[in-house]
Amino acid sequence: MTNNDTMSSLTRQQIIREMEAEEVDDDAREMMIVAPTSVEHSNWQVQSFVDENTAHVVEVTDRNLIIKCTCSDYERRQRPCKHMYLLKLHTTFQLHFSIAPSNTTYETYVNPNPKTAITANLSSFFFDQCIQTSQKLYQSHQDLDTLSQYTTNDEAKRIYDIQQQLLFSIQSSKDKYEVNFRKSNNQ
Repeated sequence: MTNNDTMSSLTRQQIIREMEAEEVDDDAREMMIVAPTSVEHSNWQVQSFVDENTAHVVEVTDRNLIIKCTCSDYERRQRPCKHMYLLKLHTTFQLHFSIAPSNTTYETYVNPNPKTAITANLSSFFFDQCIQTSQKLYQSHQDLDTLSQYTTNDEAKRIYDIQQQLLFSIQSSKDKYEVNFRKSNNQ
């Protein structure tokens, strides 16, 4: 399996979870979500998709960021689950999750050459994070428009320079592995 296969698989899994949440109609969603009982509490109750008698606790920060869920899917993967996506659809909250899941161990699969296994798994992990960051950046164009009204010229230039460095790094890597890109596009 190549790194691209692993990345696309992880991304595909995330998209499936989001789509499952989107399939819930508005009326059903209203019934599945219970808001916190007071302003001090940040825990929302979200009904299980499988067992209507079970609810999972979804934690939201005081900055309206959905950060975790008590379901087994989130606990195992440390990535947004259906319950988190459902709450996001129901509110104006944003999803937030750490770049490095707390339960990640890079040595979890067996390979005759452990150094290769660790490097391959780290590479997949980092590129998966790049894809997620890229998706967030794509969705943040409205934020950039708003920021343009408030930032200084130096701050705006710094953001621009960082984006240009990123694009240059990606293009340099693509140029380096151009033969591989041609092969994968011809298959």
